[in-house]
Amino acid sequence: MEEFKCWLQSHVPERNTQEDYWHAIRTFLGWLGDREATAETLTKYLLWCRGRGLKPATERAYYWGIRKYYEYLGVSCENGYKVPRLGKRLPKALTKEQVKNLFHVARERATTPIGRRNLAMLQVLYACGLRKSELQGLTVNDLYLEDRRLIVSGKGRKERTVPFDQETYRALVAWLKDRGDPPHSYLWLGRDGTPLGAIGIYFALREIGKAAGIQHWHPHLMRHTCATFLLNAGCNIRVVQEFLGHSSLMTTQVYTHVSADDMRREYARYHPPKI
Repeated sequence: MEEFKCWLQSHVPERNTQEDYWHAIRTFLGWLGDREATAETLTKYLLWCRGRGLKPATERAYYWGIRKYYEYLGVSCENGYKVPRLGKRLPKALTKEQVKNLFHVARERATTPIGRRNLAMLQVLYACGLRKSELQGLTVNDLYLEDRRLIVSGKGRKERTVPFDQETYRALVAWLKDRGDPPHSYLWLGRDGTPLGAIGIYFALREIGKAAGIQHWHPHLMRHTCATFLLNAGCNIRVVQEFLGHSSLMTTQVYTHVSADDMRREYARYHPPKI
């Protein structure tokens, strides 16, 4: 499988996607056992997963990951299986009170190197509106602390510059002191000093979310929250588009529906007057 992993790295440039695909493939191979990898066995596996309550989004992710393995083997996976379609959902954002609780927990735990690392990750997610893969891929060379900005490599390896505030600056400086000077440049490290992967980031920050009483917490919530707060405060939508790294303004406009909640509440409160 080492040969396949090298092939996967050369065909899928984004490290976060590589990890997701590898997880899907490893799970599939555990189920497959000694059977042959065919289009029929792939369909049976995905339908078996669906029967066990696998969410459509996860089923889609499994399909695209395993499809890469079939591509490597030179085996067709076409036999009429239909990838689940996902309905459009409005992104959910945290309330200001929830954000306050989240950072209260994170700061209380920032008495150890790991606690300070988690606080810094949370600050960067919230202040910069990063995707999880963008957070994971940050290196020390992407930080320009004195200018309070960082360079982000987004989807399609497109780079953008994102500013951050004083709180984020302080959290980053504290973590960099703990981080030391390892032989690689990745910003976020695990307890063993190796780069922190997507799953490690998820579980580290999920614990803070759970302690803050936020159900179904995940890192992308901070991106949704950042975008919603910016638009609610009156930030130009074009600026938010550039800030988030959206190639299309249509993607950013999804957040205007969330921001419009305040308008609807105020409208229902004051208009139309009773006559």
